[in-house]
This record gives sequence, C-alpha cells and structure tokens, in this order.
Amino acid sequence: MIFRDWVPEYRSLGNNTQIFSCVKSATGPNGPLNHVELRVSQNQIEMWGSDAGSTDLRLMTRWSNVNLSLTRGLIWIQDAHYNAVKGNCQATGKPCQTEHTFVWDNVAFDGPFTYRDFSYDALDALTPHADGSVDLGKASAAANQTTVWNVLNMPANRQASAARVLFNSRPANDQPIANLIVTVNGNQHPTPWPYPDTINKTGWKTLAVTIPLTDLVTGTNVVQIGAVEQPLLVSNVNIVLVDVPGGVPVLPGSNNAYPAGVK
Repeated sequence: MIFRDWVPEYRSLGNNTQIFSCVKSATGPNGPLNHVELRVSQNQIEMWGSDAGSTDLRLMTRWSNVNLSLTRGLIWIQDAHYNAVKGNCQATGKPCQTEHTFVWDNVAFDGPFTYRDFSYDALDALTPHADGSVDLGKASAAANQTTVWNVLNMPANRQASAARVLFNSRPANDQPIANLIVTVNGNQHPTPWPYPDTINKTGWKTLAVTIPLTDLVTGTNVVQIGAVEQPLLVSNVNIVLVDVPGGVPVLPGSNNAYPAGVK
C-alpha cells in the first residue's frame, strides 16, 4: 500500500513481484534470529534475508515499478493480525494464531543522518481483561470527549525546530468522522480528519499533529485526544522534538551520541 496525500493506493502484486528464495525461521524468541534487510529506491524495493543464526544474506523478493514519491522515511515496526481464531480453529484442531511472540533486535537505517529527533512516550494503557488479555490503547467515553495520556520525561531545554504529537487512532463506531480533538497541557488544537476514509473500515490510522513548542512543560506533559463526532480509540501516543541540535541535554543513563560532525 502506498499513501499519497492521505489517499491509499492498493498495488496488485502481479508481474511487479519476483520471488527468489525463502529462509529458515527462528525456532523461538530465545534462539538465533533472522537478519532481514529492506533495500529501498524510488522504483524498486528488495527484501534480503538469512536463515536464523546465519550471516549469509540472499535475495528473497523484489518489487519493481513502485514509483515512490517520498524523500525521507520513518522506520515503524509493528505486528498486526485480525481475528486470530477465525475459521473455528479451536474446534477443528487447526493451528490457531491467538498467541504470538514477536522479537526484533538491532533495528537500524544505514542512510545519512538527515535529522535528530527525540521521542518522549506515553506508557501503554495495559487495561486488563478477565481472559488475561490487555488493552494497549484507550477509548474516549463519548463524542466530544478525550482519552488522557501522560507523556513522560520532557527535558527543560527544548531546542528543536518543531514539536509533534504522534498517535494511532480509529473511530469506535462505523460512523463518519471529520474533526479530532488534540489538547496538550490545556492548549487545544482542533485537527481536521485528513483521510478520505472517514470510518473505521480500513482500520487504524497514524497521524502527526504539529504543536507550538510553548505548549510543552518540563517533565510530564498531559495529552488529550478524541473526536468531535463519536468515541475514538487511541494508542501509541508520543511527543517528538524535531531536528534537535547536538547540544540538547539528554536524560541520565541514556546514550544519544551521534557521529562527530553530524548536526
């Protein structure tokens, strides 16, 4: 899927996809892991991988004619699946997907340093259920109400070119949505819903809302997020200080050293 100005383009695999090889997966989270590389250019994406525990990379898949229009990127890793017991797997004895363990390690980007951003996170909700599951996100109680998040450890000396609130959300009901509510430490920022799809039929959406640096305070910042028209589901909330110069103070115990000479 490629998004341009919030509009998704669904690409058929078809003749633009070549599959060359597979790799042997890891046996578990404590064993040797696979090494995977995505090599991205404007018109081509390749995925290279190794067997678990091996350093021998081989080409797995190539997508051609992708026509990417981006000039910068953000690495974002998550797992997503829908209805893990669909197909009555428990009754039929087929393998179910209700429990997974995902492991990532040593995630990196080998391109040039074009920015220096610092992210300050709100903790997941971790609301427990009787079956042992937990909710990572929160839901606003009704239309025109908000979820509340505490974003921790904001430094006192905030040198940055901009600040942004990042979050994932989706409308709670299958009804159109037009306006989001984003408030930081009592400062309101009405935000139009930018996506052409105004209901939740295509799932969660990601959004970055630019706010004034003067909204921020040292330590804990209170972020409220909701929607005008209906309840909103919200998760993965953080505040990003954008393009921070090298002299910004960092938290004790952290290591944000960049190569010498890089701003």
